[in-house]
Amino acid sequence: MCTDIDRIAELAKEDPKRQFYSIAHLITVEKLYEAFRNLRRKASAGIDGVTYAEYTFGRCYSMRKGRGFLGTVPSKKRVQRICRAISDETRLNTVWQDSTIMVAKLNRIMTGWANYFCLGPVSNAYSVVDQHARMRLRRWLCDKHKESWPGYKRFPEASLNAEFGLVNLPRRTANLPWART
Repeated sequence: MCTDIDRIAELAKEDPKRQFYSIAHLITVEKLYEAFRNLRRKASAGIDGVTYAEYTFGRCYSMRKGRGFLGTVPSKKRVQRICRAISDETRLNTVWQDSTIMVAKLNRIMTGWANYFCLGPVSNAYSVVDQHARMRLRRWLCDKHKESWPGYKRFPEASLNAEFGLVNLPRRTANLPWART
């Protein structure tokens, strides 16, 4: 016995020019989970270059609509990888660099990562990366200027963004085209 989606596949094979206007009612949570489970984990990346391991697929919650939905978020491994890259860039042996060059490097790393991972609910991942970058930049500035750690008085949160120009990732989510109402 054929399922609804199998029947649509048969109709599409019979008449490739046929247009299907409404098949959304055939997609259920169970069928999406089944399709997700059937993905090959080690398959090569698609045309957009995104692989299976870069996103976590699961249940998300929309505050605006007040209900849950199936969505993708950046995987924990990818968040840890960008945090590791930020840590590597702000090592102790790089304090000889100018602070504007260091902030420009961090901004380039963080903005590139945020542009890549901009689909789905990304606010939590952006907050983690942003907090890590602020902490690492503050530590780097304290080492550079021989200040005691944590250095909140000399390098407060506002000065990292306003004075040094560090990008604020959580603020970027409000500027995404689909975030506007």
